[in-house]
Amino acid sequence: MFFSKNAKLKRIESSTPVIYSNQLNNIIKNYTCKKCLTIYEINAIKLKLESSEVTNSFAKKEHVKNIRKVVVEKEYKKRNLICPRCNGELILRNGKNGKFYGCSNFPKCRFAMSY
Repeated sequence: MFFSKNAKLKRIESSTPVIYSNQLNNIIKNYTCKKCLTIYEINAIKLKLESSEVTNSFAKKEHVKNIRKVVVEKEYKKRNLICPRCNGELILRNGKNGKFYGCSNFPKCRFAMSY
């Protein structure tokens, strides 16, 4: 995960949320409950995450390249009716909201895809 210190933010398409450093404090505060984390613990987490930031541009390019490769592989598996999570077979099923493809390893794997 990378944190952007730039004022200009790029639009990134991802199923995993991308967290930018200027949003980090708000996100941590919004996802904590009263008894979970103190402000000192939140700041300690923020410092650890910021210290692990990758500053090497080559490493960033490789990371982005790997993410794109994973996304392409998942799309390929979906097109060939293979579960991208567990490599099981996707089976056409009928649900209360209509037809969908579900993983053959249900209930262990709960991946579903629209028909």
